[in-house]
Amino acid sequence: LDFSPRYGVIDYLNEDVDITQVLYRVAETNMFVIPGRPTGDSPMDLMSSSRVSKFHKLLKGMFPKCYIFYDMPPTLRVDDAVIFEDKDCNLVVTSESKTSVDDLYQTMELLSGQEMLGYVLNKSKHGSRISKYGYSYYGYGGGEGYGNHSPPR
Repeated sequence: LDFSPRYGVIDYLNEDVDITQVLYRVAETNMFVIPGRPTGDSPMDLMSSSRVSKFHKLLKGMFPKCYIFYDMPPTLRVDDAVIFEDKDCNLVVTSESKTSVDDLYQTMELLSGQEMLGYVLNKSKHGSRISKYGYSYYGYGGGEGYGNHSPPR
């Protein structure tokens, strides 16, 4: 987004600033961003506090018909996404060039039992392979796309 925020979500959760000081509107869109920023504090202490639940409820009240996305660290490195309860569902965004199939299956296992919105594959070397009948990279029949694993259920 090419901006350097003065305040972020940690400042709000620490009760240093008001919610209006951390909400940044993305130009020419209907989107707002509440950025994170580097801090010396332990974000997990704050993320597991009751303040996050109040923060989530405040945002849901301010934007009742909107999606609220929390950009979390990679699930296998830090368990924020697993223990962060104030969310409606998970959307896993992964990079083909950085995420192995085994890591993706391990992530799916960690998030099992939680509501899933879906998966997004970024940086695919295959690009878009669309035919007049739809997507050809489906993994059905020839098994392309699934490697040696069964398709996700």
